[in-house]
Amino acid sequence: MNPYICPTKTCPEGTVCPSTDKTKPQICQACEIFNCKMCQASSRGKCQACRYGYYLENNACKPCKDNCENCDSRGCFNCIPGYLVKDGQCVKCVQDCNICFGEWVCKDCNPGFFKDRFHNCYPCSPGCSECTSEWSCSRCLPDYNFINKVCQKCPENCINCEDDKCFECIEGYRAIDDVCQPCPVNCKKCSSYQECQICKDSYLLDKMANTCTFCKANCRACSSKDVCGLCKDHHDLVGGECVPSECNSKNPCRPNQFCDANNIGSTCVNCMEGCDSCKNLEVCTRCSTGYLKQDNRCLKCSQNCQQCSAADTCDACLDGYRFTNDDQCVKDQCTSIRGCPDGQQCEKLDSGNVCIQCPDLCKVCSDKDTCTECFGHARFNSDRKCVQDFCNEMFRCASGSFCQSQIIGNRCQQC
Repeated sequence: MNPYICPTKTCPEGTVCPSTDKTKPQICQACEIFNCKMCQASSRGKCQACRYGYYLENNACKPCKDNCENCDSRGCFNCIPGYLVKDGQCVKCVQDCNICFGEWVCKDCNPGFFKDRFHNCYPCSPGCSECTSEWSCSRCLPDYNFINKVCQKCPENCINCEDDKCFECIEGYRAIDDVCQPCPVNCKKCSSYQECQICKDSYLLDKMANTCTFCKANCRACSSKDVCGLCKDHHDLVGGECVPSECNSKNPCRPNQFCDANNIGSTCVNCMEGCDSCKNLEVCTRCSTGYLKQDNRCLKCSQNCQQCSAADTCDACLDGYRFTNDDQCVKDQCTSIRGCPDGQQCEKLDSGNVCIQCPDLCKVCSDKDTCTECFGHARFNSDRKCVQDFCNEMFRCASGSFCQSQIIGNRCQQC
């Protein structure tokens, strides 16, 4: 039975049955909102719940932050295994940990690992999924067999076995006479190696020929090889063909992009430079800060200008900038209110105020050559220069030397 045939079967996630009429088999239809998990048959363009890793806001499924499984616009409240919620984000647990209380305290280790008394995770023996120590296994991985407390690999393509006998095979295989035999080509589930029950996605079961026939390109389910009923994700059915769909009326592009759609698909294209919202590459509806809208296009204002009435006429500078006498926008590194660090002086320039270095050892200066206050460990000499004394009445020289006063400050000299 095709998994996309309803209403006798429930439609897979992200699809809905167009009708509940059980007298007529129908193909499940995709929800129109990208990454939508559940929608109504009467309104496939209205999403009721999003897939894991997305949250519903304004009828759009928006992605959660990295490694988050459930979230809303405020942040994450459930992370994927191996991660912990912290301040609305997901942080990684210690190595090989599945569930943790804190970043460094593990509650449960990943399958195939055990926890010691210090809450560290160590690997079990090969093929083991649950153990209390490296050589004390209680359960094996799905494709292993538990014999004498040791996990042994099942036969090829088998996921459930006992000794050399297989009871359950991987998809595309069937256990026949305790051995996994391949189903017919492109068959997902079969009753024997000659009789297919369900074909793989994008294939149609021909019951008479007992073969799986390929549907059209990018088609997930079809009623015949020429009629597609359900396209793959991010594809729309247009004129009987599945075409790539990056955007549409229900799934708009980002604010600075527009949807370029035609009969071979749709893609999101960036607007022209300086445009925040546009209809196409020729028509901008809203320009970015620092640009002027003129004839549906965006012209850049002068440098550091936030708003202009003409390309060369600025009306307002960007935050942190000011007008000069010739109406240019410049940024001041310092002002009368916001001064410079100690040892520097604010110099006013047409291109913007800047902090310049005072003379050596000077804390406050009136210009780059005139000091008004030295740093605490220095003093003025006779030339009004700041000098540092390496000896004085408190800090005496070592034995065999004496303190000599010099223009550059007191220095210890050998006797």
